[in-house]
Amino acid sequence: MPITELVGQLFSNSPNIAIQKNSFSIEPITWLITLASALLGGFAAALGTYYFTKRHTLEIEKREELNCLRAIHAEMSTLLDRYNSSAGRVLDEEITKNPDRTISLIPGGVAILNSSEQYFVVYDSLGRMFGRLEPDIAQKIINAYIRAKGYLDELKYMHHLLTMYGEARLKFFEDKRVNLNAYWEEALEYFNFIREHHKEIKVLIPTTISAIEKEIRRMSPQKMK
Repeated sequence: MPITELVGQLFSNSPNIAIQKNSFSIEPITWLITLASALLGGFAAALGTYYFTKRHTLEIEKREELNCLRAIHAEMSTLLDRYNSSAGRVLDEEITKNPDRTISLIPGGVAILNSSEQYFVVYDSLGRMFGRLEPDIAQKIINAYIRAKGYLDELKYMHHLLTMYGEARLKFFEDKRVNLNAYWEEALEYFNFIREHHKEIKVLIPTTISAIEKEIRRMSPQKMK
């Protein structure tokens, strides 16, 4: 018998051949398991990355909202302090001194506010953030700022009326035909309008500041010191 045929018979009767055949029949299953594991592992990794990114994004957004509230709180508190120590103080003294709704403010008595100065820089720059805040606190902030802006315009006009009255007094000494009482009555009428809004602002702004502080404490992991 040729050697090649002998070797062929030996290998065909060898138990190792059966193992190899059986091994070959299992390989597709192993391949499918490996593929499924890889796909599931990749999906799990992708899902984990998605939730991590989403959580990180939410944390960034929350931090931005918190910083927005803190900036608004700082600006509103600073403006209130400035008002109370300037025009607000003058008006408080005037109201206390003249509870019968008269006025003794000299021209320029409320000329504390510079008409060219920007007082609401933070509010104007962060307006796009208010849509991301809780509706209640966003509404309170917007309402307070709109009211404060309107009141600032009223104070400026009050100063304008007092200035006009002062100029009329100077003209009156030269020309008695100047209707000094007309200027005075207009200033008096507007001052009575101002004093009521002054009282409203003295309540509205501190109340809004307190609401902002409460919202900051709610959102912050640590209580605001």
